[in-house]
Amino acid sequence: MIGGFGGCALDKIAHITGWPRQEETSYIKERFTVPGGMTLNALLAASRLGSPVSYRGALGLDEEGGFLLDCLNAEGVDTANTRRLNLPTPLSLILTDPEGKRTIFHQRGLRDRDYYPEMSPADRDRIESLTVLLLDGSWMRNAVEWAEEAKARKVPVVLDLSPNNSHPLRDKLLSLADYPILSGALAQRLTGSSNGLEQAERLQKTYGGVCVVTNGGKGLSYCDGERVRHLDAFPVQAVDTNGAGDTMHGAFAAALTRKDNLEESLKLAMAASALKCTGKGHEGLPDLMEAEAFMREHPNRQDWADTNINNQ
Repeated sequence: MIGGFGGCALDKIAHITGWPRQEETSYIKERFTVPGGMTLNALLAASRLGSPVSYRGALGLDEEGGFLLDCLNAEGVDTANTRRLNLPTPLSLILTDPEGKRTIFHQRGLRDRDYYPEMSPADRDRIESLTVLLLDGSWMRNAVEWAEEAKARKVPVVLDLSPNNSHPLRDKLLSLADYPILSGALAQRLTGSSNGLEQAERLQKTYGGVCVVTNGGKGLSYCDGERVRHLDAFPVQAVDTNGAGDTMHGAFAAALTRKDNLEESLKLAMAASALKCTGKGHEGLPDLMEAEAFMREHPNRQDWADTNINNQ
């Protein structure tokens, strides 16, 4: 089972005609409300691909928290170990322009604190049944505890972090992750390089694990300690890119539970992420048959650039 300890949020999404200047008006073409948050999106993606998943984080006791709990249960996510706290559930207002680019306004709510004693994994034995643990840097002190416990139990950790994460424990969490999958923006901040291959290699040398750097429609780069490689993105007509990176994390975790090799896991993750962008909200999330069919239809898009580190 894949366990997720991280953020859930209520996403209010609006597709707008364009960005107005101050004192001007833009128009909303369409709006809808969906469950969101980095870990929630990742768990839904993994569930759609057929993996059993469980949410181990927290929701508020408010109406928004109840809505998200219902959504998780409806998608087959195990919520037996989900905490309910008497604090506001995180809320995001997401505006998407005609090019599919998004701007997010976020209320952190119960994620304003980085530690809750009742969310420590030591309170219950909730990790030993997991095959993969997903973390996103929410409740950072708790997240480090979860990562340490997972490490002790040899449960692989897939890590997502927001591009602006600057928490003092960030580097420690990165060093505990087996598969840190980071955006190009964060990778550039951490490495000082704008080149994806260099970013992946420098991250791996600093933190260990298998480091993956994503760059949207330009694809991804990864380094496993022996080689650094690049994979082109699958071409799709994007409708809604919100949650695409989260989908990649969840799909990658699902592939790990299937014991796919690293390259196949990354390909599946990229295919699921690309397909997610073709629908609004979670409409584009594929099941395993759809993702595999999509990859068969695009066999020539896997353009790998390979560098053997040992020969450098």
